[in-house]
Amino acid sequence: MNFYTFNKNKANDLLVLVSVTLVCIIWLFINFRLEEDKGLMLNQSISNLKNIAISFKGHSETTIRNSDEALRIVKFHYEQKGASDFKLLNEYFDQNVIDVSFFNQVGIINAQGIYEFSNLKSHKKIDLSDREHFKIHKEIYPYGIYLSKPVLGRVSKKWSIQLTKRLNKPNGDLLGVAVVSFDPNYFTDFHKQIDLGPEGFTSVVGSDGYVRTLRVGNISKIDDSVPKINLPAGVEKMQSGTFTSDHLFDNMKRIYAFEKISDQPLLVVVGMLEKDALFEYERLKKSYLIFGFLISILIIIFSLSAISMLNKARQLNLELLNSSQEKQRAQDHELEMSTRLTQSEKMAALGQLAAGVAHEINNPIAYVSSNLSTLKKYFVIFNQIIDGFAKDPHSKLQETAQLLKTSNYDHLKTDVVSILDESQEGIVRVKTIVNDLKNFSRLEESSDWVLANLHKGIQSTLNVVNFEVKYHAEVECLFGDLPEITCIPSQLNQVFLNLIVNAAQAIPEGQFGKILIQSGVLGERVWIEISDNGVGISDETMKKMFDPFYTTKKVGVGTGLGLSVSLGIIQKHMGSLTAKSILGQGSTFRIELPIAQDHPNTPPDAQSLSS
Repeated sequence: MNFYTFNKNKANDLLVLVSVTLVCIIWLFINFRLEEDKGLMLNQSISNLKNIAISFKGHSETTIRNSDEALRIVKFHYEQKGASDFKLLNEYFDQNVIDVSFFNQVGIINAQGIYEFSNLKSHKKIDLSDREHFKIHKEIYPYGIYLSKPVLGRVSKKWSIQLTKRLNKPNGDLLGVAVVSFDPNYFTDFHKQIDLGPEGFTSVVGSDGYVRTLRVGNISKIDDSVPKINLPAGVEKMQSGTFTSDHLFDNMKRIYAFEKISDQPLLVVVGMLEKDALFEYERLKKSYLIFGFLISILIIIFSLSAISMLNKARQLNLELLNSSQEKQRAQDHELEMSTRLTQSEKMAALGQLAAGVAHEINNPIAYVSSNLSTLKKYFVIFNQIIDGFAKDPHSKLQETAQLLKTSNYDHLKTDVVSILDESQEGIVRVKTIVNDLKNFSRLEESSDWVLANLHKGIQSTLNVVNFEVKYHAEVECLFGDLPEITCIPSQLNQVFLNLIVNAAQAIPEGQFGKILIQSGVLGERVWIEISDNGVGISDETMKKMFDPFYTTKKVGVGTGLGLSVSLGIIQKHMGSLTAKSILGQGSTFRIELPIAQDHPNTPPDAQSLSS
């Protein structure tokens, strides 16, 4: 084996090794990104479930408080007057002194278990001494109010939930029990407002696993046919938390979040199927795999082309060394081929630059593909020229010179550089998009209070949502000179994301609008305004748009929590979020935030949520 053959084989092996290494790096990176995105989407779903559980808990506690107010009045009256003055108690209900709009009925069970009073006119005395909601008060119930499991009315034959409170004699003995009856649908109707997918799970359940209310998908359970729920060990001792289980109810794997109702042995539990939480991940996974396959094919094509050119270059160089008359020309060709080979290796490296692309790669990849087609045509011409010199430089000199002239060779040399520059620009564009996505993803992992530049946060957010905005509106930024402020950057970025996406979605279908982002300083506070020239917001919607679960979007688009959670984040930063709008002209949302926080080391726990 001579020196040239040895180096030729060594170069080919090295090029193959580099190509294989690049392909391996790309697929390792794709696998890493998939795992990272999967974790991010699971965390986002868990955050959504936590916020929904908090809202569900608030609704349940409000219901219990309203019931307690009515029960306290009944308790006070009965303990003072006994059964001798039910007429006055009836007047309380008739005159709305006691609000019963939330209840089926309010009544009193005496110490013998006889249901002797009800606010309903058609009431008849009934023996309820065997009912659990009466018997539990024979001893002092530690939680004050008892929320029963659904029971079937002996007269109405309807299912209801009983909230009861012990009535005492002056010496502390049992005087009776005050009762408020609820239609279980009062709770399940609230469940219907919560979109957790086709198999979503919502329930009020005792810490012992016995269900009060339950809704799975579109089916509500309001009777005693619901089996006891197998809560994970330790849940009954926690105030809130999350878990994943396929044994809780129907052997379907769900992600759950729970909140303990204050001063009650009760939990609110919400859950969604794990596959629903990872739906977007599966779509993204397919895109990653297609992209990885295309880039791998491109690298292989580049490598084979480079190997072919290397082989021909070395064959030409060996022949030119034997001809002193063609030495200078051979040197020129060698330099030219060396330049082409360097550019070819750079093109092979473009795959590494594009390895992390997740979104918006169609356009740059399209014109890179087009340029490759052009380069292929040029390579055919170059190969013809090289073959002309390689086979018989003297006899083919005139034909080769004619080919140089007819092929516009000087233009081809210049155009190859231009084509490679355009291709590199496209790959750099893809790399920039990926870096913005990675930076935004890393920010979501932080919940520390730090000094942050809001303009950088806004710009990073704009890059992340560019695919959502660019087809609807142009974005203009008029930034003032803002100081860094003490905040949780990831949460403020979430607010910016919600407001910018909402602004883009406010542009009417088929129109191209404008979004204006401005900032400035007002005393010891900074302000940011995000404006659009979309359809505007009606007065009725303005009154409700910060309410949890309120949305004007189509079913399945958002949870109705975006503005509500954004307002919560801004308020917990001791700031304000306001809006003004004119129908048909557009809307403006204004954020004001303090530059410094009084206690940045012990801030309130503000959670971020996307709509």
